Amino acid sequence: MKNREIVKILCLPYCSFYKEGKEEMLCFCAELLMMILESDKREMVIDVLSSNKGPTEKVYYQDRQSLEHLCSKCGFYITGCDFTDPDFKGYSPPCGGYIAIMKLLRAHAVSWDKISSVVKL
Repeated sequence: MKNREIVKILCLPYCSFYKEGKEEMLCFCAELLMMILESDKREMVIDVLSSNKGPTEKVYYQDRQSLEHLCSKCGFYITGCDFTDPDFKGYSPPCGGYIAIMKLLRAHAVSWDKISSVVKL
């Protein structure tokens, strides 16, 4: 799968950090989504992510499971993620990948078991 598809499905509608020309810099959740799209869940995932694009409200970190299984595996986690940084003052939105994965989990389009089967958590 090309990064162009991820940019269209995920980065443009969901990620406030996306910058044109930096497509090689994907968060872990975007990489995970690429793997999920190669599975039997492809059509359902595209349908869920295409409906009501983007976050409609502020997203606050509350889920230890997502931190352990998603955020901590991301290349931006240590050096560039204010969303999970306990010392960051103010509001920082999560990456678009996090928003999309949480949306898919809430819609039951994927489960933690499915995520685990796609990538070893």
